[in-house]
This record gives sequence, structure tokens and C-alpha cells, in this order.
Amino acid sequence: MTSDTDLPVTNEWASYWGEDSSSGEVFVGRDGQAHPDIAKWWTDRFASLHGECKVLDLASGAGSVFKHLPAQHDAQLFAADISEQALTLLKERFPKASTQQCSADSTPYQDKQFEWVVSQFGLEYAGDSAFVEAVRVLAAGGHLNMLCHIKDGHIDARNQAHLEQAQVIMSSDFIPLARDLIERITAGDRAKIEAAAAKFQRAEQQLAQACQVLPEGIHLHLYQGFRQMFENRAQYAAADINAWLDDMYKDVERNIHRLTHMCAAARSVEQLATLSEQMQAAGCASVNYEPLQIAGHQAPVAWAIKARK
Repeated sequence: MTSDTDLPVTNEWASYWGEDSSSGEVFVGRDGQAHPDIAKWWTDRFASLHGECKVLDLASGAGSVFKHLPAQHDAQLFAADISEQALTLLKERFPKASTQQCSADSTPYQDKQFEWVVSQFGLEYAGDSAFVEAVRVLAAGGHLNMLCHIKDGHIDARNQAHLEQAQVIMSSDFIPLARDLIERITAGDRAKIEAAAAKFQRAEQQLAQACQVLPEGIHLHLYQGFRQMFENRAQYAAADINAWLDDMYKDVERNIHRLTHMCAAARSVEQLATLSEQMQAAGCASVNYEPLQIAGHQAPVAWAIKARK
């Protein structure tokens, strides 16, 4: 179960799943369908699934992997994730699944309990020890299949770009300067309005440049949202504009923290080599990993990891 030290991470993922629901799942569209190449990778893995085996999705999120199980199967499904909200969504989709809220690197499961252990864009957030934990609960002869974030791949590069532009919001002081400008306009002192406007203009130019570099993301939402409110400020109470800015500041903080976490989770080829050695030392007879390429993206989207015990 989660400890006191897990609480900041637990709260972060609670917010993530509470706000984004299935739209927060990587490479899952609004209709809930995964990218065809990712779906095929999983269906190919599950082609050898037979009998009344136990399948554990570790760092499961809302259950993306289970969607690729054969339509007819006798497997017992188990899911473990640090987010209660994610597990609630998973339980709605797979009512027969047994769920456990815990960190992926410290689960309550027994040694060699599962014939299958799977994970998609989740295990790496808990650190290398989570991969060793996956090996611990894997039965002899069992299958371990995972998709993990790859350093400088398509997802990681996108996360890095969003993180860089989100950080411009903070470094430019756009939000506090916007609040100050609104307050000066409300007070009506022309000299102070002009001084506040001059300071804000510099921040606005920095954020406008960030929007040109990457025309999507929280920085664009902030820039366009405040511009619309400012141009139509006669229709808004100053307190409402500032309340919106305060909420945006909190959203930016969460966004930066989450993106930083995601970028840190992406593994390089050197890190995968070390991780493979750790998994073999923990009991894996073989560990194979390679970049996963999918249609429409030049850079790989994940490490595809297959292991046997």
C-alpha cells in the first residue's frame, strides 16, 4: 500500500486520472481505441495466452492493456496502480478484475504468483526496482511484456517540448504580471497602468514566441485565454479574471511537475541494458528489448520489452 512518502505522487496521479480519464492514456484516442500498431503488438503477445492463468497489469492505469486480451479467455485479471481513480475507471471497464492500490515497486503479491505480468507506459515511473518487482511476482516459465517510455522517442520529445514551453510561463512571470496589470487597471492610476503594461508586454512577447515554437499546450491555452478576457474585460469582474489566473497558475505547476516526471521516466539504451541485467539477476532467463516503431512517426514511441522467467 502507499506510504506517507508516496502521497505527493499519489495525489499527482489522482489529479491526472480525475481530470483526464481515458484521454490521459498514451496513444489512446477519444474513442478509447489504441493506435493500431500498439494494439497489434499486444494482440500478438496475447496470442499464446491459454488456460486459467493469472494476468497482472502492473502500474495499470485505467486498463489499456486488458483491452487487447482475446475476446474469449479464461484468465484471472489483476491490476495494481498507485491511483485509486485509475483503478475505479479500470473496474468500470473490467468488473471481474481484482484491483490493488499500491506503488509498482512494492506490491502485496506473493512470489511467482502470476503467469503473465504486463505494463504499458507505467512501470518506469516507479523506478528500476519496479521492474525487479515484476520479475519477483512472475511465475517460473511466465511471460513478462511491457511498453516503456524511450528517451528521445516520439512521446519523450513531445513531452520535452511541452515542458520547455510551459516553463516559459514561470520564467516570464506572465501570470503575476497579468494579475498586476488587471489590478492597476481596476485602480485607475494611469502612470501605474502604463508601468504595469510595459512589464507585462515583455512577458506577453515571450509567451507569444513560445506559442509560435509549439502551437499547442497549456502555454497556448493561457495566452489565448487571457488575451480574450483582457480584450473583453468590460464583461468580466476583475476578481473573476484573477481567479482564473490563479487556477491557471496551479494547473501550470501540476503540468510542469507531471511533464518533468514523464521525461525522467524515459529510459535510454544504456539504462535499458542496465535494467536488463537487473531483471536477469532477479530471475529472468531472458530479456529482449527493442524500439517500437509505429506508422506515422519517424521516432520510436516505446521500448518493447519481452522477458521469460
